[in-house]
Amino acid sequence: MLAVRSSGLVSHFKKIVLPLHDNIPMHRIRLAAMLGRYFKSTIFVVSLRKQNGEHNLPILSQTLEIIQSLTTIPVQSIILEGKNLASTTLNFSKKINADLIMINNFKDFYLPGLWNRLTNKLLSYTSKIPVLTVDSNGQE
Repeated sequence: MLAVRSSGLVSHFKKIVLPLHDNIPMHRIRLAAMLGRYFKSTIFVVSLRKQNGEHNLPILSQTLEIIQSLTTIPVQSIILEGKNLASTTLNFSKKINADLIMINNFKDFYLPGLWNRLTNKLLSYTSKIPVLTVDSNGQE
């Protein structure tokens, strides 16, 4: 599912944000690499620093290697500070003026507290940045 606001005309995806949770999403990585190659994009692979100070460096490194094996487009891996992947990704995406956010299904992408019920609407319809949701069943 690709959600784009009615006021947003999409003609390019120069900055693609690919948030990672706890696994390597091969289907989403391949799709990001394909879109990145077509649009000559930069892919930003982002993950959260965990509350105990640990980070997903192995997953970030492996994802970076996979993308680099598929294409020669620029890729940056970034560890973000925050408590929630959805809100932190949205803030980061706004900060860099991202053109596309690629996420898994919404189960890994909940906002805290009362926002849980509104996550789909917030990400898909409130975000000024287009959000591409890739079904986790398509992952390997």
